[in-house]
Amino acid sequence: SSLKRLLPFISPRRRIQSIFLIFLMTFSSLTQLISIGSIIPFLGLLAAPEAALKFSFVQWVSKTLVLSDPSELILPFTFIFCLAAFFAGFIGLILLRTITKLSYAIGADLGHIAFRKTLSQPFVSYLSKNSGDIIAGISAKTDGVIFNIIGPLFQLVSCLIMLVLICV
Repeated sequence: SSLKRLLPFISPRRRIQSIFLIFLMTFSSLTQLISIGSIIPFLGLLAAPEAALKFSFVQWVSKTLVLSDPSELILPFTFIFCLAAFFAGFIGLILLRTITKLSYAIGADLGHIAFRKTLSQPFVSYLSKNSGDIIAGISAKTDGVIFNIIGPLFQLVSCLIMLVLICV
C-alpha cells in the first residue's frame, strides 16, 4: 500500500530510469549466473584435465591456444574463470551504485515535492512553525522512504530476477 501511494509522485524520468535499472538487474543476474555456473566445470578441469577434452569449448580453446597437454588447459581456464568472476563482481558493483543513486534521486524528488507543497501553504501557517523543524521533518520522512521502501524494493526485485534466472 505504501508503494501505491508513492507511485504517483515518481516522475516519468525516474520511471524510465527504473526500467533501465531492471535491465541492469537482469544483466547483472546473468553475469552472476555465468560466474556461479562456471565453478563446477572449472573444478572438473582441475580434477581431471583429460576428461575435460570431451567438451567442444575446451577442444576449441585447446586448438586455438595450440595446447597439446591437457594439464596446460588449467592456466587459460583459470584466467577465464577469474575474468568471469571479476566481471560479475564489477557489474554487481555498478548495479549497487545505480540502485543507491536512483533511490536517492527519487528521495530528492520526493523531498522537493514535499518542500514545494509546504511553501505553497498560506504565510500564517509558517508563523506557528519553526522552519528548521519543517526541513528536519521533510528530511526524516524522505530518508524513511528511501531506506525503508525504495532501496529495499529495488534489492528485492534484483533478488527475484536472480531467483527466476536460476530456476529457469
